[in-house]
Amino acid sequence: MTTTRASAYPTRLPVQAALQYRSIIVKTGYTRVSEALVHGEKLFFTGRVHPSADHTLPNAIFEHDLKSGKTRLLTTSIHGEEGGVCCLDVSDHWLVWLTYLEWGGSWRVCVKNLDTGEEIVLDKQETDVKAVPQGLALWEDKVVWSSLKTTKEGQLISVIMVDDLKTGVRRTIAKSTWPETVGNVDIYEDEVVWSKEGRVDGKPKANVFSYNLSSGELAQVTHDNISRQPQIWGKWLVWRQGFGDHGPIIIENRRNGRRYMLSDKGRWLRLGDGLLVFIGEDEREYVYDIERNSIQRLPFLGSSVYGRDVSFVHLEGQRMKGPMNSPAIIEVRRYER
Repeated sequence: MTTTRASAYPTRLPVQAALQYRSIIVKTGYTRVSEALVHGEKLFFTGRVHPSADHTLPNAIFEHDLKSGKTRLLTTSIHGEEGGVCCLDVSDHWLVWLTYLEWGGSWRVCVKNLDTGEEIVLDKQETDVKAVPQGLALWEDKVVWSSLKTTKEGQLISVIMVDDLKTGVRRTIAKSTWPETVGNVDIYEDEVVWSKEGRVDGKPKANVFSYNLSSGELAQVTHDNISRQPQIWGKWLVWRQGFGDHGPIIIENRRNGRRYMLSDKGRWLRLGDGLLVFIGEDEREYVYDIERNSIQRLPFLGSSVYGRDVSFVHLEGQRMKGPMNSPAIIEVRRYER
């Protein structure tokens, strides 16, 4: 039998407090903006090059220089007008994203060298096996992605791959066959984390795993069978428990192994440098400063976090016309330590 009992971690009650930050407002001039991600002084966001009544997804990625105030078009979907782009991640020299057709097909993992402008479709060779990316993350020159694919023999398998963009070397670090899958990947330096999910005796099961790219060490982080969707940054590792819409949030200090549970349940965890963003049970979005044990509600859903920067799209004034129909405003909040 599969146990579904939560581990007895100490519960931490965050303090509702006004976290200190500096706000930067960017008027993009573009519509259908749905993602915004900051790296240093560069803001990357998805939007639409030309508004269209027939096609409503963001099909382009833009780069905005926070110092000069200038915006440039970086790339458009390889599927053209019918394509969409999403799931951005960035490092000093690379940008990665997913592109797909607006009805949900032909998913591709794409990467752009920000120094040379070269673009690569990482999973091009898997076109024949109908691979669907299940997760994507980037750290420096290494991109990790998970893929659920049907082989030519009709077998459904999932794999986690790491591409070294500098050397061109790819390796598979995890593989699973249906009814189990591996996905929800994240990476920090040489540490890759993911969750392995499936069903045993008709009951759902999930645990968190990690793999060190330098040592080759594979470790099972949890054994409670209800832990999934991990995120990692620095000394912090977070994941959520359970299979409902919201679940307990567990935070681990990787330096001393101590774990605790937030009193707030949540979903869609995103982790930066000591900042955790999640959607609470009230369907509002929150940012939690782990060191200060302070929490603050964000004004809109869909925030991204990178380091100590949280960015989101302002939607007020657009709802009468339909979401994202007006030129979008992006707010970047640079949180103090």
